[in-house]
Amino acid sequence: MEEKNIPETQLLEYGITERQFRALKRNNSRQVSTRVIELLCISLNCRPDDIMENRP
Repeated sequence: MEEKNIPETQLLEYGITERQFRALKRNNSRQVSTRVIELLCISLNCRPDDIMENRP
């Protein structure tokens, strides 16, 4: 978000709830739905692999 100069409020406009956003921001989310990933990618104009990494 910082790299693209996108304000947090814009994510909320795309349908991500404040609770989901806070959990993601704090890296405190155990599970992220594909819908939230989709909304993040739409709002940030990116692909899932741009915002996630696989950790075994």
